[in-house]
Amino acid sequence: PSPSPSPAAACVEYERRIDAFGTLGAYTNGANERGEELLPYVPSLMSIPAATSEKSKAMLWPMLVPAVERGQRAPPQPSGRYDAFVSLEVVPTKVFAVLSFSDPTTETVVRGYGRLLRRAVARDGLVPVDAAVEELQLAQYDALNSLKTRRSEVWVELEEHPW
Repeated sequence: PSPSPSPAAACVEYERRIDAFGTLGAYTNGANERGEELLPYVPSLMSIPAATSEKSKAMLWPMLVPAVERGQRAPPQPSGRYDAFVSLEVVPTKVFAVLSFSDPTTETVVRGYGRLLRRAVARDGLVPVDAAVEELQLAQYDALNSLKTRRSEVWVELEEHPW
């Protein structure tokens, strides 16, 4: 039998989070080769490099989860001017440590929770991926303009773990 396909995500590099939401929003609202409106999965994932890194921040919206959507077509490629900014990426399987919070997701707050999670991971004897590679991921579950308390998480990828 053929291996199961990996999940796919629409990805954009960004400086300001609102710009990434706008670009991915345009892609899912029809700026794609099929001109279709697409429904991304949650959460929105932001890859946050170390503050000293040359690497850009990136936002990913999960678009295809094979375990849920057996037999579905792959997401369409971006079209028009968006094909220069939005890419479709295969998301490899990884294991993360996760810390939930509901504070505002400013850079200072997010990096602070990331440091707190990295300390907890070390205390528990787990080994995170080197922070120079990727400090953390921010997962956001609620709409950007939500008036209710927003659910967010910081994720730190684990290099070594006991399972």
